[in-house]
Amino acid sequence: MKRLRCIIIFAIALSRVSTAHAADFEFPNITLTKAAFGSCHNRKYAANAQKTWSSIRAEEPQIFFWTGDSVYTKGRSEASLDALQYEYKQMKTNATLGYSDFHPPLGIYGTWDDHDYGGNDAGRELPNRRERADLFWEFLGHRIMKNRDGVYSSLTVGSAPRKVKVLFLDTRWHREQHCIPSVAMKVPLGSGFACLSRWFAAAFFPSLCPSQSTLLGEEQWQWLEQETEASGSVLTLIVSSIQVLSTNPMMEGWGHFPSERDRLFRLISQMSEKTAVYILSGDVHHGEVLDPMAMKEDSFLEVTSSGLTHDCASPFYGGLCEPLLNTYSSHRHNNIKNYYIGINYGVIHIDWDNSTVEIKVRNQDGQTVLSTGQRTLQTPHPTWTEDELRTIHTTMDGHLLPWLKTAFITILVAVVIRLVSSRRTLG
Repeated sequence: MKRLRCIIIFAIALSRVSTAHAADFEFPNITLTKAAFGSCHNRKYAANAQKTWSSIRAEEPQIFFWTGDSVYTKGRSEASLDALQYEYKQMKTNATLGYSDFHPPLGIYGTWDDHDYGGNDAGRELPNRRERADLFWEFLGHRIMKNRDGVYSSLTVGSAPRKVKVLFLDTRWHREQHCIPSVAMKVPLGSGFACLSRWFAAAFFPSLCPSQSTLLGEEQWQWLEQETEASGSVLTLIVSSIQVLSTNPMMEGWGHFPSERDRLFRLISQMSEKTAVYILSGDVHHGEVLDPMAMKEDSFLEVTSSGLTHDCASPFYGGLCEPLLNTYSSHRHNNIKNYYIGINYGVIHIDWDNSTVEIKVRNQDGQTVLSTGQRTLQTPHPTWTEDELRTIHTTMDGHLLPWLKTAFITILVAVVIRLVSSRRTLG
């Protein structure tokens, strides 16, 4: 009886271990060699959409990853469920866009960002989150996951020693507002004011902004940490709709959530002992290759591809795009010009024979405009000490506080001199 009990306990423990790290979507018998990804698709740019999807189809990727903003609804205010459902239907049925004819063999997966979530810069304050998530799962063509708060998910392709794992994060469901709440949905030109408020908070008052603000939520963190334990993958792709490594304080990004960002860095550092790690992101309407610290050879990189139908130079304020990218460049891989302003999509090439991976950003015509170069899949990759983690460039750096202090002292001295002078005159 005791032996039987031990066998049962062992069997239960084994089943828990085997299912704890099972991915939501699995293709164990497929070897992944090419995948495509992209973000920011607005139906009103139908001609651009058709041309971009034509180029992506010509790539013949095995799978496609949405990194956010698969649809945009009309208007500035919070999108209704009907409006989201209509845009998803247009994507899947409107032949003039080109997406309806795109059917990669392994399917389409991904996560959402603010626009396909239903509100510009929106987070956990948005109502009907469960219903919005259901619509998103239906759009992707997958089972609705009722057992989790958010659209985060995991996917594996292949088996060891050619296993790839993709982790899709949800940066919307649990996200708290910035210390200066966004007005993107409340006033005309709200997106511009939101950019300025984020810049103001990062540049002047980082000490007043709560460093413990939530982005992923504890439930999702536990899931992510569990997924990264003993996954057996040679390559791990982390998909975040907003940029992780960017130092540009005007855009939404992990830099506005310092404690969450540090936690992710520590997790990636642990993962690097067992798997090559890369981040895929979207949101910002330009392509970019980002690096946490250039001093570490073969350290992980982030590749941003955005947008599929429009870019940051398109609006009337588009002339500010390039100067801002040049100003905030300390996070960029190799050189400050490692970005691309123009319609783009991303492609991942895996060469298993030579054990390398290369992630490229291509323009609307399918030409490569950015690349990580061929990088080894051999492990272990460099891990970081606590001192090195503190050297990673940040967003909430208060870089204008010295200027503010100087200005305050100068004004104070001028006022004192004026008061003394006035008293002498009166005397």
